[in-house]
Amino acid sequence: MLKNKIPKLIYILFFFIALKTQGEENILSLMKKYEKESDLSKKTKKESLGHLYIITRKQLEIMQIHTLSQLLKAIPMFNFFPNRFGIYTLSNPGEVAGIDIKYRLYIDDHEVSSIHILNPFLIYDHYPLDHINHIEIYYSMGAIAVSNEPAQMIIKLYTKKPERENSSKIRLTKDLRNGYGGNILIAKKINSNESFLFMMNKSFFDYSSVDEPDGRIYRDTALQSIFFKYDYYNYTFETAYNSVHRDPFTGFSIDAVPDDGKIDSLDFYLYITAYYLSDKSLKVHLSYDNQKREYFEKNKEGIFYPLTFFDPSNPFILFNEKRTFEKHSAYVEKKFQSSKNEILTGFFVKYSKQKIEKELHRTSSGDLTEKEKYIKDFKNISLYAEDIYSLRENVSLIGGVRLDRYKYYSMKHKDIVHLRGGISGIFDRLSIKSFISSSYLIPSMYLLENAKDNRLDPIHVKVLSGELSYQINSKNNISFTAQFFTAKKHFSFDKNSLRFVNGAEKDFHVFSVLYRFEPDLFNSVELNYWFTNQGDTTLSPSNGGYIKLFSEFKRLQVYNELVYRASYRPLFYDFPSSLSYSFSVKYRLPEDFSISLRGENIFGGTPKAVRAFPVGYPVSYSAYDRKYYISISKIF
Repeated sequence: MLKNKIPKLIYILFFFIALKTQGEENILSLMKKYEKESDLSKKTKKESLGHLYIITRKQLEIMQIHTLSQLLKAIPMFNFFPNRFGIYTLSNPGEVAGIDIKYRLYIDDHEVSSIHILNPFLIYDHYPLDHINHIEIYYSMGAIAVSNEPAQMIIKLYTKKPERENSSKIRLTKDLRNGYGGNILIAKKINSNESFLFMMNKSFFDYSSVDEPDGRIYRDTALQSIFFKYDYYNYTFETAYNSVHRDPFTGFSIDAVPDDGKIDSLDFYLYITAYYLSDKSLKVHLSYDNQKREYFEKNKEGIFYPLTFFDPSNPFILFNEKRTFEKHSAYVEKKFQSSKNEILTGFFVKYSKQKIEKELHRTSSGDLTEKEKYIKDFKNISLYAEDIYSLRENVSLIGGVRLDRYKYYSMKHKDIVHLRGGISGIFDRLSIKSFISSSYLIPSMYLLENAKDNRLDPIHVKVLSGELSYQINSKNNISFTAQFFTAKKHFSFDKNSLRFVNGAEKDFHVFSVLYRFEPDLFNSVELNYWFTNQGDTTLSPSNGGYIKLFSEFKRLQVYNELVYRASYRPLFYDFPSSLSYSFSVKYRLPEDFSISLRGENIFGGTPKAVRAFPVGYPVSYSAYDRKYYISISKIF
């Protein structure tokens, strides 16, 4: 009897196991669908700003990246290499990694670029992402509806909603070298109208040194970050503190090997944003920024810094300065909505100033007491308006105008006009987006201080861009993007005067293909390839692409990434093409613990970067290290 019942018991057992497994899979599928539908990026994206590339919360989680630099090395149509100071920075294909003014970084409503150089990466290249919900990258040259000067790219980091999280999390990360990272995140919903988000991070990034004929150069970086956001009814208060200590890497040293040096940078900001009227169509934003920077470099072989009193026959052997910067800014925006029109009007004002706290320049013949000519302050006022006009369902025309008046210390004010038009439409499976714009990039304080006669006109940029996206079926999508730039009076370095000047007209074209495949709710593939008209005799790769694979299986998350950069021939170098492979895996343990492993540039196929310095020796070095991380986190 018992023998006859055993097969039946086994069948019944398998039946219940199958039901349980199917039930778990159904629950997981429902959860995935909810995650997808409730993604915050659906609410924050602003299509009129430009061609949009989104990194969702789920993608950030599967990728197991904890810093901005880990993300930006694999985005379409740009290179992200360390510059001569070891700072990771974006650059156009073909251009050297430098100190560029074309990029803006926002954390929620606040723009955090350097007041002095108008580049965000001096402090924010390794910015922690534990408190970031999702990231929107706008290819946005000429964008009107932005509360700051126009830029070629706008990166928006949106922080997590405390009412959604309502938890605390601790993460500890260690790499196989001396690098480490620790992060505390607290998100609490106090009541239905009140919540706060707090993040504290301390990290150290240990990079391989580079051996040069005159010695060894380093680019290690130490970071401390504190972030706090408080939401109360229709008000948001946000403040943050970021401190970065770096080795100078090649610095300004003529032989590219400083004897000693450091770069200490500090950024503190606070802002308040308020929404008024019943529909929250009136927005008011007030902010204050305080930044400090100390640069120290010593080199007996000589230091080149293009000060107004620089003498090439008697170069500096020591350069030490300490500066403080302040920025006060405010904007007011009002939206008007009708059946056909969505109109945004805005007023923006900004006042920036700097003070040199310490200044020491020493040559072999002694200290110099002559002071640098520096820009004491900068004022900017803007009026802007944009209309999104609905031609019919899912088809809109976009038009905008921006009037800017800006004035640097001791100079006459300048008035410039930005114009932009576009169309956005969805036709069954096909969607299109196209923009044409005429806009300007104004020089930074740093550029003006190092310009010939301390004069630079803004760069006049005309852009025509288009994007075509086709939904092949429910699982496959392919998109094509093309951008055509013409820049007049672009900033270039004059080797005769050893100063920045306005150069001749410059054309630049870039094309990108992006394919996405989602076979189910738990797996996705993303392939990208981009190319330009820059050729291969450039200072960075002019072609590139990537493959990204996202996978989930119950408690396991797996990510694969392969980044391609084409060969190129800067100066007298001949760099081959490269394939940089990264891999991460995360396993969720019981009791809300998780452990993750991540390897970067595992096979050592990193692209090469180059320092193309106007005075001194060129240097080549690997853009990325081979690194392995282990992270443990706990949610409370």
